[in-house]
Amino acid sequence: MATNSFPVSLPRNEGPPLRGTKEPGMGQTPLYYLAWKVNPRSIIPGRSGKCFDGFRHDFVDKWNENIRAKPAERKPPHPSLKLWLGGVDDEDIYFVAANNSRDPASITEEDIQDAKDALPSLDPDAEVDLDSDEVFRWYRMVNKL
Repeated sequence: MATNSFPVSLPRNEGPPLRGTKEPGMGQTPLYYLAWKVNPRSIIPGRSGKCFDGFRHDFVDKWNENIRAKPAERKPPHPSLKLWLGGVDDEDIYFVAANNSRDPASITEEDIQDAKDALPSLDPDAEVDLDSDEVFRWYRMVNKL
């Protein structure tokens, strides 16, 4: 079965199975990202500027600083920045806290908070609620490129 038989996104607390898990009638579970979906115009540029690479560098660098300050006993997820998860017309940026390449049940609140603490500052006029289910959830790539 095609990957598109899986939902485009899922609520944070209803995470997908591990990537590659065979689901009856659906096929193999695709790669999902647990991420904050943000319009780039809502972001206040950091030290690396307002280009996508700058947003990525600032997010990952700040996350690395946070992790080094309090080493974990286990390997934490690796945050990243993704573009166009919703297809070629998707203008949002996805700040990824984790993905389902590892068991989604193993992702802790501390993992999520470490990534959240690394997010860029947002324009208060944009009224982005980082805790809302519309912003922070599981997303998969939509093949509309």
